[in-house]
Amino acid sequence: MTCDHIGTMTSNNEPDYDRISDEIVEILRERPMDETEIAAELGKRGLSFGDGVVDEDAADEVSSLLDESYGGKFLLTADGKWFGSQAALDGRWFTHRLSGDELACDVLAAGIDLLPGTPLLPDGGERPIHGGGSIQFVLSSGDAPIRDRDVPEDLVPISGALVLDTGALANLGAGEGSLVGLCLRGEEWQLSLLDSEQLADPEPMIAAVKSMFADEEDR
Repeated sequence: MTCDHIGTMTSNNEPDYDRISDEIVEILRERPMDETEIAAELGKRGLSFGDGVVDEDAADEVSSLLDESYGGKFLLTADGKWFGSQAALDGRWFTHRLSGDELACDVLAAGIDLLPGTPLLPDGGERPIHGGGSIQFVLSSGDAPIRDRDVPEDLVPISGALVLDTGALANLGAGEGSLVGLCLRGEEWQLSLLDSEQLADPEPMIAAVKSMFADEEDR
């Protein structure tokens, strides 16, 4: 069976991959799916990769498209299903303890604590911060947004960094050692100064991890 829809073809008769990719984002808001399920959903919505592309080939096309966008729009679960990164991360807080250099430069090193949020901040693209200002993702201290800030080279790890407007952290009332939080809410990011009372109790998570490894040792 083929899935034909002229609206998903570009002027040079190539599939409109941008439109198909955007539609996959919407499909994955419902639940994680594998490539075959995604291809079937595209077919139900009248979207096609071209005349003569049968279901099996459509799944391969979906796989290639997802692989190209991996780490950006799409992420992969441990059981081989795909989900949309924005839908998964929307409303989730990422917390980060500030160093003196970060405070001075308004640059946050994207270590393991902030790394899950970086796919939603494309290199060189700005995103608005609620209440004013913006946030960007850079890969090195030599990138344009922070080239003139005298940022120490070792402040930006290989995983990159998040760049705030000059003075953003001071305006929050943050100091060295302060805990800040970042949260994506729709199209905007929220930047807040946090205290220990706002953090979730870690004990249930610690107990769950211990239990998981205990079960593994018993096998």
